[in-house]
Parts: sequence; structure tokens; C-alpha cells
Amino acid sequence: PIVDNGLFAECLLRLQSMSGLADYREQAATTLSFFAPVAERAGTFGATYARALARYLAPEIAVRIAGDPAATDSFREAALRLPSPFLSIRTLTPAQAESESVPSQPWPAAYVCVGVTCGAPIERAEQIREAYDAVRTKVNQYQQPQSPTVIE
Repeated sequence: PIVDNGLFAECLLRLQSMSGLADYREQAATTLSFFAPVAERAGTFGATYARALARYLAPEIAVRIAGDPAATDSFREAALRLPSPFLSIRTLTPAQAESESVPSQPWPAAYVCVGVTCGAPIERAEQIREAYDAVRTKVNQYQQPQSPTVIE
């Protein structure tokens, strides 16, 4: 059913965003492609499919927070207030930050990222919205229009 598979595709895209593993995105694309011919006729049952497709076509924006989880609550709270339904927020321990090439200084800090490209470190939670707006402006400036035929 399209409802369940729309949810499945969205979960795969979330997993890709959190793990960085491209296999999840490829599986989501396969799922979305399979249901593309019937999505238009699904009516309200196609809502989960449409949401997954919108997530697939949108550029991935993430907030990476480097620091002790107990000391970075204000960063997470600020990131949760950002106006993006597809934003992923991840807190990195020192070991995770090192493995993902996140700078060790400043610490704690947050980074607003599009794909694998991240902006300058943000040292105060109240700067997250400004950094997010700057990233969105750049993405909108360079983003090419896409259509669902990209995944067929």
C-alpha cells in the first residue's frame, strides 16, 4: 500500500540523513519510483508518499551539534525552532565529531550543513536561525528545479 511505503521511504531518508549512508537514499528512491505511477490517483492516501517525495527532492539541511549533550540543550532547542519540517538535528560526542571531521574547537558548537558542506561554527544558540537563513538563501539561489521524473 502506498501509505505504508510512503512512511517507509521517509524513514529511509531520515536514516540516510542521520547515518550518511547513501544506500538508504537509494532504497527510498526505488520505493518512490515504484509507486510514482499510482501516486496521482491515490487521493489523500498519497499524502505520506507526497511527503516522502518532497523530502527526497529537497536539499538535505542538518544541524550538527558538537559537544556534551547535557551542555548543548540550548543549541537543540534553537534548532527545533527552525522552520523546516525535514531538518535533521544530531548531537555529536567527541569521538563522533572526530570521525566526521568536525573541528574540535570551538567546543561546544553547532554547524548548519547542506549535504556534506557545513557553515562556520556557531558558538551561541541564538545564532542558529541566522546561519540557517543564510544557508537557505544560498540553497535557493543555486537550486535547480526538479521534478518527480528524476527518480523514475
